[in-house]
Amino acid sequence: MVANVNESYANYPPYQQAMKDLQAGNWETGLAGLAEVEKKYPLDIELRSLRQEMAVRARIDEYEVEERKAQKQGRIRRIAIRVLLVVLVVVLAFVAITTYSGWLQKQWNTAQQSLDSQVRQTELAVKFLNAQQLLQAGQTGEALTLLEEISASEPEYPGLKEALDTAYAQQEIETQYTQAMEMLAAGNSQDALPILQMINRQSPQFRDVALQIQNLETQAQMDGYLAQADQAFEEGRWEDAIAGYESLRLLDPGYKPGQVEPQLFQAYISAATAVLDDPFPSLSSLQVADRYFSQALSLRPQDREAVSARTTVRNTIESRMVDDYIKAAQDALLSSPDSLTALATAGTLFSRALELRPNDPTILVQYQMAELYLASVVAFAAREYDTVIENLEYVVGLEANYANGTARQTLYEAYIGRGQAEMSVGDYQFAVIDFEKAVTLAQQAPEAISTIFEAQILIAEAEGMAGNFLQAILIYQNALSESGLREIILNSDTALNTSLQNAEATALAGNYARAFQLYRTVLRGRLSAYDNTLIVSVKTGDYLTSLARQYNTTVSAILEANNLTNQDRLDPNTDLIIPILP
Repeated sequence: MVANVNESYANYPPYQQAMKDLQAGNWETGLAGLAEVEKKYPLDIELRSLRQEMAVRARIDEYEVEERKAQKQGRIRRIAIRVLLVVLVVVLAFVAITTYSGWLQKQWNTAQQSLDSQVRQTELAVKFLNAQQLLQAGQTGEALTLLEEISASEPEYPGLKEALDTAYAQQEIETQYTQAMEMLAAGNSQDALPILQMINRQSPQFRDVALQIQNLETQAQMDGYLAQADQAFEEGRWEDAIAGYESLRLLDPGYKPGQVEPQLFQAYISAATAVLDDPFPSLSSLQVADRYFSQALSLRPQDREAVSARTTVRNTIESRMVDDYIKAAQDALLSSPDSLTALATAGTLFSRALELRPNDPTILVQYQMAELYLASVVAFAAREYDTVIENLEYVVGLEANYANGTARQTLYEAYIGRGQAEMSVGDYQFAVIDFEKAVTLAQQAPEAISTIFEAQILIAEAEGMAGNFLQAILIYQNALSESGLREIILNSDTALNTSLQNAEATALAGNYARAFQLYRTVLRGRLSAYDNTLIVSVKTGDYLTSLARQYNTTVSAILEANNLTNQDRLDPNTDLIIPILP
């Protein structure tokens, strides 16, 4: 993990432990500790230089130990040689006594010369080895001193020329490196970069040159991005400026924050303000402005002007979105007012508007009406007439022609359905009440001949089943006349003609019970007298009450004409027979 640039490695416990080890001469442990610290602070030049210095000291310490060993061995060797020489002198002296002194002297000189040569070669070898080690450790000056001493003593020493060339080259590189570092310290990265690049070509592993080059190249790239962003800012190209400054912060959050962040903040504000300068900004544009103000506030959360501007924009967005939702819902209802699909869409849009303005009474009412109507359609298909009536009494009470009048048609059908259910269990008076309510609803619709007729004959049937035969006959006769169906039947040559004449004659004769049964028989076969039918292909969103309203007929008539027994939703592209009165 890389430490925060603002943290100091001096307070880092592993660093402190490493320094203790180094002070105690535990070079290997101390250097390993510094390496771990450097992983946490990879960009700290001072820390890296410290580690390199400690590494050199460790190497020098090792060299000194080795040199002391070598010196000790040399002293032992010299003492041994001297002892040997003393012994040799004694022996020679003894021999000289027995031999001749001239020959002894010659032998002595030869041995002395050989011994001196061996000592000098040993000293040169030690110096050369130390010089090579110093070069590897980066101590070029100390290495040159030793190499020049060797050159002065023995210019043709093996490997000396190559070592001197290496040392002089390394010395030149170090001089260049120092120059480059001084330039960087002075802020002159432009001139420092080519020097570091040259060093890297000559010695790719030299100190931290590769890292310095990478940092400078990144810096140059960042400076280029900044210049482009600043130019876009000056030219008022706010989106380009924002993109540039955001890229800089993404690449390096620590790059010139004192310059980048103020510019970015102002670019956000200017871009948002430019949107608001449009006298008729679109909703999407307002949302962009809101985003810019929010991004500006992420940089300066307490900026009052930005907070106020964003609040204004958000209020405008909310108002605009609410208006758009309501308009879209109303457009859906206007385009297909009695389509279940359109009603579901409208309900969803009203719901979204309510999410923005949960306390708006107008939106709430519209949403409730759409939801109640949709629930009523489902309940009607399930023959849950009480639910339908409760819901649609509320809807139709608020808007009589809701869903292009289909809400009223559905309420009518619910009264008819509940009345028929009541008749089936002998609750004739309750049935009459529901059928009469159905008549009242049917009379509110233009050209509602079929619905009025159906409700009237059901009232008549309920009255007759309750024993009110005369009342039932009068209602039957009135319904046949007002609908025009009496004339159609009497002018036909069907069995209904005869049945109707018998019913009328029986009524005139005062046999009301029998007349009621005859009228009931005639009107149960009324569909055969309809001389007008249509074949309608069901569309998506169509349902029985919507079709009944659209073609001025009834759900019962459609079910009977198509031999259907339920009121489930219709499948699209299904062909239905729609009977209608002439």
